[in-house]
Amino acid sequence: MSGQPPSLYAETAPPATIGAVLTAAAQRWPDAEAMVEGTRRWTFRQYRAAADNVARGLIAAQIGPHDRVVIWAPNSADVAISAMAIHSIGATVVPLNTRLTGYEAAELIQRAKPSAVFTVGGFLGRDYAGELIGHGIPSLVPLIVTLDGAHPAAPAGRSLDEFCRNGRDVPDARLSALAAAVGPADISDIMFTSGTTGAPKGAMLRHGASTRGYADYGWTLGLRPGDRMVGIPPFFHTFGLKGIVLTAALYGAAILPVATFDPCQLADLIEREQATVLQGSPTIFMGLIDHPAVDNSRLRSLRVAGPGAMGLAASGFARIRDEMEIGRAHV
Repeated sequence: MSGQPPSLYAETAPPATIGAVLTAAAQRWPDAEAMVEGTRRWTFRQYRAAADNVARGLIAAQIGPHDRVVIWAPNSADVAISAMAIHSIGATVVPLNTRLTGYEAAELIQRAKPSAVFTVGGFLGRDYAGELIGHGIPSLVPLIVTLDGAHPAAPAGRSLDEFCRNGRDVPDARLSALAAAVGPADISDIMFTSGTTGAPKGAMLRHGASTRGYADYGWTLGLRPGDRMVGIPPFFHTFGLKGIVLTAALYGAAILPVATFDPCQLADLIEREQATVLQGSPTIFMGLIDHPAVDNSRLRSLRVAGPGAMGLAASGFARIRDEMEIGRAHV
């Protein structure tokens, strides 16, 4: 790590909870860009305010500390905002893999016993909310919220906008009190993972361990305030929810959420938004390098490459460094 600049947290510890990380970012970089999705843009101040609006909706729905909220939805700004809101009031995020069948998702929801499910009406040609309704989830979960504006045909269904409107009268003092009561030892997330046993197990993660661990992770990446991180690792996995969403807020970086991988669209995003950090499986990097319609010169804003999640030969890493010219324009 020769020449590595000191971490933002070299002399002071990172915030003790995930919600406090976003609050600190909004105070430290209020007008810096925090998230970009299509034509929608948020500063850190706006990101914090958007999460507070969702948090008020949760409180109005009688969801609070230690309750569980499932998120079954593709990468989006609304997923990041909703996860931050859930964390901020001391509830627990339970993200589910978007490639699960409706039956598989319903089985995990039954096991998790959540107070609400946040999902979408359409993704990959499927109606996720409809599948949950078809598997009887509304009889088990009192609230289903759709993030994409779709309105599930069930008494428990709400669009995200309607859900937030229901919480607009929740006072700031109530929100602040719940945020202050969250501690570093509280459970922040339950990640279902099959491991080597086949049956998914719920791995419990804590606020303090997450903020400390990903403060170190961001330092190893060499993140700087103002970096622009492509949010392609899935937000239902720690790679995306922690390595992108949490780490970006810790370091004042902007998130560029990406729901599915298309080499040409990804190259367009990197060039248009001048992305500086790309993480993901080696397949993503090789897909960019080897695609005949992608000119590698369009990728030169990238300063940091984080290929992970699977093995790659040394020659592959060399190609990423040399053909994408990672970091050369930033030395």
